[in-house]
This record gives sequence, C-alpha cells and structure tokens, in this order.
Amino acid sequence: MREGQRESTLLETVVLVCILAVALAAGAFLLVALGRRAAEERRREAAIRNLGQINKAVITYQEPNGDFFPSEQIPGVDTDTE
Repeated sequence: MREGQRESTLLETVVLVCILAVALAAGAFLLVALGRRAAEERRREAAIRNLGQINKAVITYQEPNGDFFPSEQIPGVDTDTE
C-alpha cells in the first residue's frame, strides 16, 4: 500500500451498503406512490370521458324524441309531479 492511502474497513463497507439499501428502498416507495397517483389520474380521466359519453347519448336520444326521456313515453306510467 502506498503512503497516504488507507484501506476501507469492513465496518465502513457495511455502512455504505446499508446507506445504499435505504436509498434504493426510499426510491422504490417513491415510485410506488407516483404510480398510484398516475393510476388515480387515469381513473378520473376515464370517469370524465364516460360522463361525456352519457351526455352525448342523452342529447342524441332527446333531439329526435321531442326532449322526452324514455319513462315519459311508456304507456301507463304517470310522470306528472303535480
């Protein structure tokens, strides 16, 4: 060994490995949290798209049927609220 250099001890090596393991675990937890957040965002966007499709279906049905909902056209069903 040259003068001025020192060997790393086993304890230093173990400490370094432990620090790296903790850093990797923290990174893994962060990735899981971000993945859950992204999944929730995708579910929210899908729900908004589905509501838009329901809105289009109602408008498409109402336009040719005189703005009546199906229950108002069923014989024998009283829809008057008065």
